[in-house]
Amino acid sequence: SLGVIDEPDLLLVEEEEQRRVGMTKIERKRFEKVLCAIRLSSLKQNASLSTAPTCLPDKSVNGQLAAALAIGNIVHISGEYRNAAVDAGAVPHLVKLLRTGCEEEKQAAAFAIRNIVLDGDPHRISVILESGAAHELVVLLKSTKRTRNAAAAALHSLSCRGLEQVKAVVGAGALPHLIHLLAEDAPADGTDVDMTSGRNQPQTSHESDTRNGNGIVDDGENGWRGQLNIEVGPGAVPLLVQLLSGGDARAKEAAAVALRNLLSDSEEHVEAVLEAGAVSLLVQLLRTGTDSAKSRCAECLCNLADYNNRYRDAIVEAGAVPLLVLMLSSGSDMVKMSAAACLCNLSWDSRERADALVQAGGMPPLVLLLTSGSEESIMASAGTLCNLAYDSDDLRDQVIVAGALPLLVILLNSDGAEAVKEEAARCLRNLAHGSERRRDAVMAAEAVPALVKVLHSGARALAKEESVKALWTLAYGSAARRGAIVDAAVLPQLVRLLSSDGPGASVAAAGALRALLHNESEVDAVIQESCLTRLHGLLGTKNDAMKEAAGRLLERVLCLCVSRHAPRFTEVNFAQRLVSLLGSTCEGVRQAGSGALAQLLSYSRTQPDPAAVVNLTCDAVPMLVRVLRSKHSAAKEAAVGALHHLACGDDTRRDSIVAAGAVPLLVKMLTACSDLAKEEAIKVLMALTWESDIRQKAIIDAGAVPPLMKVLHMGTNGLKHAAAGALGMLSSEGPGQALESSTTAEVCRLGPSLVTAFPPSDVGQNGQSGSGVGCPVAEVKPSITQPISALVQQMHSADDATRMLGLRELLKLMSESDLGKVNGASTDGGNTAAEVLSVLLENREVIVHMLHSICDVAKETAAQAIRILAHNRNDHRDLIVHSGAVPALVTLLEFGSDLAKEAATSALWTLAYDSGERTNTIVNAGALPLVIKLLQTGGDQAK
Repeated sequence: SLGVIDEPDLLLVEEEEQRRVGMTKIERKRFEKVLCAIRLSSLKQNASLSTAPTCLPDKSVNGQLAAALAIGNIVHISGEYRNAAVDAGAVPHLVKLLRTGCEEEKQAAAFAIRNIVLDGDPHRISVILESGAAHELVVLLKSTKRTRNAAAAALHSLSCRGLEQVKAVVGAGALPHLIHLLAEDAPADGTDVDMTSGRNQPQTSHESDTRNGNGIVDDGENGWRGQLNIEVGPGAVPLLVQLLSGGDARAKEAAAVALRNLLSDSEEHVEAVLEAGAVSLLVQLLRTGTDSAKSRCAECLCNLADYNNRYRDAIVEAGAVPLLVLMLSSGSDMVKMSAAACLCNLSWDSRERADALVQAGGMPPLVLLLTSGSEESIMASAGTLCNLAYDSDDLRDQVIVAGALPLLVILLNSDGAEAVKEEAARCLRNLAHGSERRRDAVMAAEAVPALVKVLHSGARALAKEESVKALWTLAYGSAARRGAIVDAAVLPQLVRLLSSDGPGASVAAAGALRALLHNESEVDAVIQESCLTRLHGLLGTKNDAMKEAAGRLLERVLCLCVSRHAPRFTEVNFAQRLVSLLGSTCEGVRQAGSGALAQLLSYSRTQPDPAAVVNLTCDAVPMLVRVLRSKHSAAKEAAVGALHHLACGDDTRRDSIVAAGAVPLLVKMLTACSDLAKEEAIKVLMALTWESDIRQKAIIDAGAVPPLMKVLHMGTNGLKHAAAGALGMLSSEGPGQALESSTTAEVCRLGPSLVTAFPPSDVGQNGQSGSGVGCPVAEVKPSITQPISALVQQMHSADDATRMLGLRELLKLMSESDLGKVNGASTDGGNTAAEVLSVLLENREVIVHMLHSICDVAKETAAQAIRILAHNRNDHRDLIVHSGAVPALVTLLEFGSDLAKEAATSALWTLAYDSGERTNTIVNAGALPLVIKLLQTGGDQAK
């Protein structure tokens, strides 16, 4: 009544019927079921799919069983047949059969439902779940063994397809019953149901596994797996481990899959797995299992290795590494991918485990996998090579020798997955780290164009981030490499990445720009790309890393800015954004904000209208003083630098610094900070002494004099120079009377020299004094005057500092106006200046000798004296050149301090005037290339 059977099928059935002879009763009954299924599954498609469901409501038990078996076999064939069965209304009848049928009918219905969802079609799954099948299948888990097996197989297929399906199965109460099934004494026989006609196949997980950048196996549904772990409880783990040792091949593989998923995000289960002895059993399966089982075991070990070094060490000690290496060069792509992912996790954070991988011969197959594997395998292989190259120069060299560099560059240039490019860029960054030779090798492999290509593509933020970090690493330590990267048109793209959706890419772009910017033209390029506007936006984000990176980049940009860039800063108010960074709880953010603010204040002082560049109120002072209380030296240095520039402003700002409690903190820094911080603190104290007895007294009362005296006698030359100026200012007015008598005597003895170390005429156009202190000073009359003869005697002292102070005092006695009267056409006045010039000329060899001093300040002072001595006098210039001054001045151009270079350049400029012979002497001494270099790298005054 259901259709016509084709002749070949009928002959087959008749042939099978002859096999009944000699069967037992049970065998004959089972054979009759199979025969019924064969007949029904052989029906024509147009007859079977349209009429088979009509048989289900039949009162005949045998008819319902046969129809359910037939539908199970038919829907196993293809998705087309499954859709036809669902559309014909088979599902409600099958669910009813689960509830009301006999045991065999329930088994057949469960079998049919499992095959209907075999390919994971969401529509068919939703139809089955809406019909209440999950609940009925869970009920069957408490039935007979065969029925339980059939129901478990159906639930397995239902729960393999996604989060909602898993929720439905778990919500129906399946987990306790499934765990109970694991505890049965008799192992599963490897077959879900035994009543089918050869169509049923062993079921494996249909989950679509994904891996993260470190090769971690997960299920793509973050959060829900953790809830499942809580419901499963620790009792399932020993049962699953027991299956690894006592089950058949399919049971072992299924147990590995279950353990893999349990290990995805719960360390509670990780400990249980380790304590149950699963590692050795999983490693044994790597040796003896099928390709599928090996892959599942490698995934399980991969997840276990994701947690900590103890678990990784346990896996290595169990002998997994050689077996995983063997899997890299044999088996399917899935096997290779799983092995590479596991090795990726094992090689992380341990030189010993990395060495074990290399000693097992893992390097060649990993490199080969970059060319011949699937995208997932390539990504896992690149990740493993990246880990090997993380902190070992030897392993980095081995990766390069193995031929990985050109293959990684090919991956960057390919049209492959973005995750592959991300891993390739990360690996290149690690290979380039720590060696100029390796960086050059990466450059020679044409990595820069490939990395820049990723930036110009539509790649995701992580791929761009890793490419930027690789370029950042390559730019380190070489002007040639920096130039090549800049020439690849990378600057505009890096500026655009500052506004990237990914915070990591923005931070990396800021760091790379900071490393690449080295001249005004490059600053022009980034400013034209709206760099300042983007930085202003980053400074206002809630991400500390982005704020810190933006602050440091802004500081770099300001270091290279010139006057023509000032209008750009009037358009963007950075000051208040930087002040807001000072209140951050992150030390790096406060340091970056202080440093950028200091540089912004310094830059504004070079402009005609500083307030237009920095519209800053005194509200910033308490925030900077708060940073001075930090325990981090770098943050203090940046903050005290900003205070220094504020103190060089007006009395209102200086008073606000004192009122905010900065003085005691600055005095404390004189004894407990780095030399750079001490020098900056002294500069602030010196600026605060300007034109205020109250501020001077506050500094003295805070105990500044003893540490300043200590610095004067024991500090570096730069510190001595700064301390001399501060003590000179303190000893020159009324508050000096508050000093102790011994200190007063010492300061008064050095008073003239200390004060005149910072004459007002030294203040340059950038607001900084020639001494580098950069504070507003005026000529302060010394409390003791000395005759010229005493100063000449001081110049002949054996102590460099004493000679320098004597020469400075002589220079103090002259002004540029007096010098013009003596050396120019006018003969009026200038008697003192003429006497000093005569003394300087007589002692020119002493001055030339001071150019070789170990004291930077002495060399600066000697160069200034030569410039003054040579001013408008050819006879003086010839005598100075004949005294051997030129080679010493040229040496200062190369090795002197910034101020010494500036002074030496001025002296050579004066000596070269109006004489081809002197000019030739200077050029032959090697001055020309050094002067040209100053045009490129020197300060504004030197240029």
